[in-house]
Amino acid sequence: MRDEQTMMDLIITFAMQNERILGVYLNGSRANQNASRDQYQDYDIVYVVNDVASFVEDKSWIAFFGELAIKEEPDELDRLAGREVNHSDFYMFLLLFEDGNRIDLKICHQSIVEEEIGKDDLIVKLLDKEDCLTSIPSESSDQQFWVQWPTEGQFILACNDFWWCLQNVGKGITRHEYTYAIDMLETVVRPWLFQVIGWQVGIEHDFQVSIGKAGKFLPHFISSEKWQQLLGTYASAKEQEMWQSLEILMDLFSQEAKSVAKHFGWTYKSSDEEAMRKYLLKLKMK
Repeated sequence: MRDEQTMMDLIITFAMQNERILGVYLNGSRANQNASRDQYQDYDIVYVVNDVASFVEDKSWIAFFGELAIKEEPDELDRLAGREVNHSDFYMFLLLFEDGNRIDLKICHQSIVEEEIGKDDLIVKLLDKEDCLTSIPSESSDQQFWVQWPTEGQFILACNDFWWCLQNVGKGITRHEYTYAIDMLETVVRPWLFQVIGWQVGIEHDFQVSIGKAGKFLPHFISSEKWQQLLGTYASAKEQEMWQSLEILMDLFSQEAKSVAKHFGWTYKSSDEEAMRKYLLKLKMK
């Protein structure tokens, strides 16, 4: 697998040799100084150009970066699905190479680059031929991804919806509709668990950290015991294991939510928890 220096040299060399490319910048995890570094990180690259269509009409240039294993072109897939697309502003190429390296390459027209830069603080300038990237700050920041300070209303919403929606998970298990139960748990209930865990981490770190997508950075901020507890909330589609993991999940949410409430001086509505635990126990015993 080619190393980071080799890949970055390729990315910049291609831009330097191609007169259509005016500037290059990096975003994503490789632009984040606080993110863990490894060989599997994508190279999220933006080429600023004055003619997007030329890169779309002739794609032979992709071979410059190596032997391609598979690619995805989201904009083309949208077109095939019948959605309206406009290739004049930007076009995405998601490229996975045979050696395992991946480049997510966005071809972006110069006319919208300022707007694009304004959406993201995680940016590192790599090359600027035409002074089109002067607004990029000297240092990138992941501040936009930090855990946000909660309001009491947000806390009430998180707690109420977490406990309320557990009934759907329980009914799914009881009916042996395991795919439905898992879907409800993962798409509706679990995000609230990550929310309250994130708030607790924020409290402990002055709300200046990110727990990452799906809590992937949590091992850096919580104890190994709590991490194992969190992992215990995931189960296979087997009824007994699902009930066990659900119990762990409820315990963890209750623990974290009560801690957050205590810190801010808010009231944790224990009656919702007690009512749902009682309801789920009845379902489990049927």
